Amino acid sequence: LVEWAVCAVVLLCTMSATASSTGPEGDREKEYTNMWIAEIRGGEHVARRVARDLGYNYGGQADVFEDHYVLTRDDHPEVSKRSSIHLTRSLQDLDEVKWAEQQSVVVRSKRGFIPRPPEEEVEEQQQSEPRSSRHQDLMKLLNNMYGGKIGGSFSASGSTKPNSAAHSKPSTNNKPHSTKSTSTFSTKPSSTSLNTYKGVTKHVECLSSKTSAYQSLFNDPLWPNEWYIQDYRTQDMPVMDLNVVPVYKMGITGKSVTIAVVDDGLEHGHPDLVGNFVASLSYDMGSDKPGSTPDPSTSHPNSHGTKCAGEIAMVANNNKCGVGIAYNSKIAGIKVLGKRSVDYVEAKGLVYRLDKFDIYSNSWGPSDDAMTMEKVGRMSALSFEKGSTQGRQGKGAIYVFAGGNGRHLTDNCACDGLVNNVYTIAIASVSQRGKIVYYSERCTAIFAAAYSGGNSYDEKVATIDLNGKCTTSFSGTSAAAPLATGIIALTLDANPKLTYRDVMHLITMSAEVAPLADNGDIWYKNGRGFWVSNDFGFGLLNGENMVNLAKTWKNVPKKNTCIVSVKLDNPQYITVGETANVEFQTVACQDTKNDAVYYLEQVEVTSTVQYPYRGALSMTLKSPAGTKSTLLETRPKDSNKDGLKEWTIKTLHNWGENPKGTWEIEVKANALTGVRAASGYVLEFTISFHGTKDMPAHYSQRRKYSGFRLSNGKTSEV
Repeated sequence: LVEWAVCAVVLLCTMSATASSTGPEGDREKEYTNMWIAEIRGGEHVARRVARDLGYNYGGQADVFEDHYVLTRDDHPEVSKRSSIHLTRSLQDLDEVKWAEQQSVVVRSKRGFIPRPPEEEVEEQQQSEPRSSRHQDLMKLLNNMYGGKIGGSFSASGSTKPNSAAHSKPSTNNKPHSTKSTSTFSTKPSSTSLNTYKGVTKHVECLSSKTSAYQSLFNDPLWPNEWYIQDYRTQDMPVMDLNVVPVYKMGITGKSVTIAVVDDGLEHGHPDLVGNFVASLSYDMGSDKPGSTPDPSTSHPNSHGTKCAGEIAMVANNNKCGVGIAYNSKIAGIKVLGKRSVDYVEAKGLVYRLDKFDIYSNSWGPSDDAMTMEKVGRMSALSFEKGSTQGRQGKGAIYVFAGGNGRHLTDNCACDGLVNNVYTIAIASVSQRGKIVYYSERCTAIFAAAYSGGNSYDEKVATIDLNGKCTTSFSGTSAAAPLATGIIALTLDANPKLTYRDVMHLITMSAEVAPLADNGDIWYKNGRGFWVSNDFGFGLLNGENMVNLAKTWKNVPKKNTCIVSVKLDNPQYITVGETANVEFQTVACQDTKNDAVYYLEQVEVTSTVQYPYRGALSMTLKSPAGTKSTLLETRPKDSNKDGLKEWTIKTLHNWGENPKGTWEIEVKANALTGVRAASGYVLEFTISFHGTKDMPAHYSQRRKYSGFRLSNGKTSEV
C-alpha cells in the first residue's frame, strides 16, 4: 500500500476530480482498486507508450482478451472508497484507447443454505396439507431407512459422528453391497392414473416399496441419502427423481467430460474426490498462482466449492461418502472467491483453460439482498461470449449458475446480471416435497430446477466436506446448480458434438413438469407448446430423458440475433398504481437475409425507466402468440432512486415461438407500504430476439410430457 501521508496528499489533490462511490446501479458503496483495464488499439508497443505517458505501470495483455491491457498505479491506494474519474478520463480521451475502466471490488454471495426464520417455518408447517401426519410419516421412513438419524457430518470412511449406526458397515471390497430394510411407510400413492397425476406434496410421498430400487447399487455410505436420484416409485407413477441411474446403466458416467468449479477453492486431497481431481487445471485467480486450496477461516469455513465439487464428481464404489452425479468426470477448482475480487479476476476464471474445460459450474453471484441490481462486468461479458463461441473447439463451453437465494427477502433473479446473460444456464431449487423453496428466486431466466431441499425438516444434499469429511446438509441453489452440471456432463458424455445451444434446447425438451405440478397457478403453456414457470423454468431436470434425446440429436441451426429499438415519441408518464403500455410491431428481421429469426430461443428486454423508487416497478411482456410473462416483480427493499438504466432482463418463455407480430410491454408503478407516492417516465426499450431462421429438427413434433394435472385444474397433453 502507498504510505498514508502520500495517500492523504493524493486524495486532497484529486478530491475535486473524484466521485463519491455508489454501487451497482447505486445500490451500495463501492471500493475501487489501483488497477485499470483498457482496450487499446495498435498492439503492445502502443499500450506500453500509453502507460508510460500517463504514469501507469504496464501489466501486460489482460490474459486471453486481445487488445485489452492491465494498467496499475503506484501512486494510488490499492483500495479506495472513491473512484478516480479524472484518471479514467485521461485514458478514455486518447484516440488509441477504445475503452477504459477502473476495477472495483465486487461483492459475491455463495448461494448455500439460508436458514429460514423459525416463525415462518412454523407458519408453513401449519399450512401444510396435512402437515403433521405427513411429516411424521416422512421422518419415520427416513429414520428407519437411514438408521435413526439423518444430517450432520461424517468421516469419509463411512463411520458416523456422532451416530455410528447411521448406515450399514460398508463392504471391504469394491463391489456394490446389499442393504435390506424392514421399514414401512403408511402413505399410499395417489390412485389417480398417470394421465391425470397431480404431482406430489413430498418427494417420498409416492413411495410404496420399502427401499429404493437403487438402494444397493453402490457401497458408498451416503448413497442411500442421495434421495434425489433414488427411485421409490411403483410402475404406474411418473419419474420423481433426477433419473440418472438409468444413464449409468447405459455406461455413461461423465468419463469424457472435464468440469471447472469456479468458487472458493477445492480440498484437492479429499479421499472421495482425489481420484477425479486434476491438479494441473486448478488455479487461484486472486493470487495468480496454481492451486485451489481454500483459504483457512475459523468463522466462515471456505467449504463451499468443495461441497459443490463433491456433488458432481464424488468417486463411486470406494466406501467413502457418496456418489457424484457424473462420478467418472474430471474436476478442477478455479478460485475466484475468498479474497477481494474484481471483474477482471472473475473474467479470467470463466475462460481459464478454455481448451480443456467443458463446463464451468458457478454457485455464486451478486448479493441476494433484494436491493442489489448488478450488471455483468464488461470483462466477464467478454468471457461468456468467448467461452460460448470458442470453447470446446467452437461448440461452446457450458456455463451453469445458481439462480439465487433471496426469495424470502423479496429478491428475484431478474435483477441478477449473471442469471440474465444469454450464455448462462440458471438453475432453481425445489424441495424434497416437489414444492417451491422459500429461498429460491424466480424469474423468466430460470432454465430448470433440481432438488436441493428446503426447510429444516426437508432432506438436503449429500456431498463431501472439508478435512476429509462428508455431509448430508448442503442446500440452497448452490446445491441445485452442481446437480444440473452433473446431468449436463452425462449428456455431453453421451454426445460430445453438442453445442452449448444444443444443451439448452435439450433442457427444454427433456425437463418434466409432473414432479412439480402441485405448486399452485405457476405454470402456463407458451405458443410452441412448452410449459414454463418463473419458479422452475421448463421443469425438473431428467437425466435419462436428456441423454436419450442427446444420442440421436441433430445440431440446431446457427443462431441469429435481431435487435429492435423501441423509441417512444413521448416518454410515458407513470405514477403510483398506473401502468404504461407500450406496443410495437416487428417482423424480427424476417425481411433480411442474415438476421432473420423465425424460431425464438431467448428474448432480451433492455429498458430505461426513470422512477424514484426502483423496487416499486414491475414489468410484463406479451408476445404475438399470447404468452404473457412477468419480467420484473416488486422488491420493496430496493429504494434506489434511479429506476432502470438500460437494464436487461432475459426471458425463455417465448422459446420456439415466431416473434413476428405485435408485442406488448407493461410497466407498472406499484404502491408499497411505507413508500410515498411518486411518479416517473418510461423512456425506451431495446429488444434482442435470439433464435434461428431455419426450424430445429426436433420441432417436427411437439414436445411430449409425462402426464400431470396442475393444481389449478389445467392438464397437459400426454
